[in-house]
Amino acid sequence: EQEAATAKEKNDKFMQDAKAQFKFGEREDFDKGLNELIGFPNDEKVVAAMYLEHCGTEIATKTIYAHNYGITTNPLYEWKAAAGRWTPEDPSFEAEEGFKTPQETRNLSPKHFRQIIPLTKLMDP
Repeated sequence: EQEAATAKEKNDKFMQDAKAQFKFGEREDFDKGLNELIGFPNDEKVVAAMYLEHCGTEIATKTIYAHNYGITTNPLYEWKAAAGRWTPEDPSFEAEEGFKTPQETRNLSPKHFRQIIPLTKLMDP
């Protein structure tokens, strides 16, 4: 069985035909990642930015049809599914009472149903 390629091997295959290469540091710097260079994000700022992306623009209530699940949703609704009542003024991740995700009409096997995973669960170390 063939071993999986490393990130370096995957990158090198694209470099074979390169005419030029930009260099912003050594390979070791790249391999360390951004966290080594600028640190981990501040969770409060990340959540506030996500809130603005989902709820703070004119597209917050724009209807989106998710073909893979056969559901209609919008960014605001998806925010409520993941972050509950969270706003900058009320930083509570508590779910809104009675909130439910739309029922899938595709991939109806229960193992494929969407599941709400609160942001707090994703932020746990």
